[in-house]
Amino acid sequence: MIITLVRHGETTANESDDLQGQLPGELSEKGVAQSHALAKELKDHQFDFFFSTDLKRGLDTAKAIAQFQDAPLVTDPLLRERNFGIYQGTNRTKFYTHERSLPDPFSHKPEKGESFADLYNRAALFVRKIKKEYSDRSVLVVSHGDIVRMCLGVLQGLTVEESCRLRQSNACINVLHVDEDSQCRLVKFNDVSHLGDELKSNNKSEL
Repeated sequence: MIITLVRHGETTANESDDLQGQLPGELSEKGVAQSHALAKELKDHQFDFFFSTDLKRGLDTAKAIAQFQDAPLVTDPLLRERNFGIYQGTNRTKFYTHERSLPDPFSHKPEKGESFADLYNRAALFVRKIKKEYSDRSVLVVSHGDIVRMCLGVLQGLTVEESCRLRQSNACINVLHVDEDSQCRLVKFNDVSHLGDELKSNNKSEL
């Protein structure tokens, strides 16, 4: 099984360092260009199945890629970004700086939101589903930074804390090979070589 995990293109909220979570989000001008670059990079790789988040910023990225793919695009709410509850729309760096200072930041659940542990469990549900149903196929997944990190962690047997440390840039590509014994080999990680220097995002923080 080959799993390709893609993070959506840059958004206006990424530029302003706002915490989007499960808000729809709008691709910025650069984000639209990044989506087209992704589509061009992936067009020679025909996938058997194609899944995307149903949140607008991710779905718009997926639709750009879908122009060159034969597999139908299927949305799945399991691929939504982490729900930050009452903090959605607030400053991203401020939130993460506070959360990482807590005694157990990975179990911290914002009011009306999810913890990273919750998100990891949601990612595990999606990973188990595709491994069970598409074990010998090539699967493309377009989603968000935090949920992609958790999917990468689940696939590689990492802890929640280890998964949180995985860097995921806008419009990056990750490729993993999973054998029939569920052994996973990371082939490509956080690859943005298809963007060129002019299209690479400069996020406000590494948190």
